[in-house]
Amino acid sequence: MKRCTVCYGGQRLRFFILVLALTLAVQMSLISVSAQEQATVEVRSDRIPLASGEALVIMLYGRERVVTLYSFPSSAKVELVESHRQGWFYGSVIVKPNLSVEEICEGEFIFRSLSSFNLTLAKMGTASGYPIKTYVCPANVTLRLLVYLESEKDLRPASASVPALLFDVDPWALIPHAVFTPLFGATLMLDLRDTKRRKANRWSRLDSIALTVKYLFYASLVSLVAVTLWTLGWSIYTSLTTSVASIKLGSLLASSIASSAMGLTYAIARRRGWYELIDEED
Repeated sequence: MKRCTVCYGGQRLRFFILVLALTLAVQMSLISVSAQEQATVEVRSDRIPLASGEALVIMLYGRERVVTLYSFPSSAKVELVESHRQGWFYGSVIVKPNLSVEEICEGEFIFRSLSSFNLTLAKMGTASGYPIKTYVCPANVTLRLLVYLESEKDLRPASASVPALLFDVDPWALIPHAVFTPLFGATLMLDLRDTKRRKANRWSRLDSIALTVKYLFYASLVSLVAVTLWTLGWSIYTSLTTSVASIKLGSLLASSIASSAMGLTYAIARRRGWYELIDEED
C-alpha cells in the first residue's frame, strides 16, 4: 500500500511538471509578442556608387512620424525634410558626401515609428534619379541602416563579409532560463525534502547532489527547446516583415552549451550509479 502511494505521488509530480511546462510555453508565446516592441533590425546596404553631383536620398512614408537619427562624417552634408499631408507622414533625408575628401563615406541611420513605414533608398542626380531598394519596417521596431557611399569612377569589388550573428545574443531569448530554472528549482526542493524523509536511513549528500543535477538538466533542456522555438519564430517574423531576416544565434549557442554541459554531467552521474537509491522504489 505504501509503495502504491509513492508511485501515485511520483505520477502527480510528473503531471505537475508537464502542466507547468505547457503553461509556461503559452506564457512564452505571449512574452514574444511584447518583446517585439523592443526589437532592433540592422540592415547593411551594398556599396552605393555616386557620380559627381549625385546624392543619396532616403524617402520615408507612413501613418505616424518616423523619428530619424543619423551619423555621418563632417565632410558630408545631410538635409532632413519632413511633412504631413492628408494624415500621412512624408520624410526625406538627402546625403551629399564629399567623395573627393574620403574614398568611402560611411554613415549610420536610426529610424523608428509608432506605425509601420516604407523606406526607399534612391540615387538623385542633377538630371534624373532612380530607386535602389525599398524596406518595410514594422511598428515599434528600430531600424538601424548602415550605408556605404563611394565615387562612381573609383569602383572596387566589395569584399564579402559574413555577419557576426553567431555570437549576437538576444536578451529576450534568455527569458526561458530565467523562468524555468527557478520553477524546476522549487520542484527540486519539494522532491528533495520528500525523498530524504522517505529514505532518511540511507540518504547521503551525494544523493542530494545527484537529484539537483537531474533537475537542472531538465530545466536546461526545456529552456533549450523554448529558445530554439523563439529563434526560429523570430527569424520567420523578420523575414516576413522586413527584407532582411534577423537571426541571432548567440542565445541559442549559449543555451545549447549550458544544456550539453548539464546533460554530460547527468550522464556521467547516472553511469556511476548515483541514481540507484533515487530510482529505487519504496
